[in-house]
Amino acid sequence: MLRMQRGLTQAELAQVLEVSASAIGMYEQGRREPDIKLLLRLSRFFRVPVDYIIGNSNGLNRQAEVEKFLDQVKKTLEERAEKSHLSSSEIEEIVQAIEAGISAVSSNGEE
Repeated sequence: MLRMQRGLTQAELAQVLEVSASAIGMYEQGRREPDIKLLLRLSRFFRVPVDYIIGNSNGLNRQAEVEKFLDQVKKTLEERAEKSHLSSSEIEEIVQAIEAGISAVSSNGEE
């Protein structure tokens, strides 16, 4: 579903993830399961929690909450940018760092 939402073919996704197109097909058909490293790459690529990829629908709700939080952080930083002397690229770096921290914690199974 995530692949199709992005308009990607199995071959295109396979190239991004550095696996074979047939492996993608087998994952989608349930004939094979990705290892943890590939699950993490899928999670990062599609920007969804590993929980969602493995079938826990609550994971997508959590991702929506994270996105909302990051949007609020970015908005607050932009509103205060002049006082704090932050450039737009610095604001983006801060938001990306927070997102990376949240992803690292989520990947370790912590909340």
